[in-house]
Amino acid sequence: ACQGTLPFMSVRVMDGWSETEFTHTSVDDLESIIWVLVWEALVSSTARTEKEEKWLQYLNGDRWIVKAFKDSIMTTFREPPESWKKVISKPLYGLSLLLSRLLKIAVDAKSDLTTHFRRFKTLRTETSVSQDDWAVFNDQLDQKCKYYFREYMLKTHEFILECSTAQS
Repeated sequence: ACQGTLPFMSVRVMDGWSETEFTHTSVDDLESIIWVLVWEALVSSTARTEKEEKWLQYLNGDRWIVKAFKDSIMTTFREPPESWKKVISKPLYGLSLLLSRLLKIAVDAKSDLTTHFRRFKTLRTETSVSQDDWAVFNDQLDQKCKYYFREYMLKTHEFILECSTAQS
């Protein structure tokens, strides 16, 4: 079973909630940071939009409501940046370019890791898994986690540079 604070769990962890064999990865922790940033921006805003008020209500819901909140955020940030101004307040808008980049990575990572675990689970049910198979699986998982870590850091670094350049 999964553990953690619902509003901050990665979508992949929430999707794997009821699985008896679920592997939590460092990529899930990286996505959790996104949800902490979103939460902080929402809570600290003194002029929330109607959509943000709904998002805050979703944060206090059950697992399905929180999942709907995350799906709504991810959908919003897939839209062109010009459309965000209509639905989000200044604190969240300040983070919007970073969030859109990080959420894209989160979506890609979720898909990649889900496929990786599914492939291994299929292999395990069809044949007995050798130590070598297990080592290859873990090595590939480690490489995927490192790749997504680099992607998160790269996009965050780019955002910081853009902000510092814009202020110059």
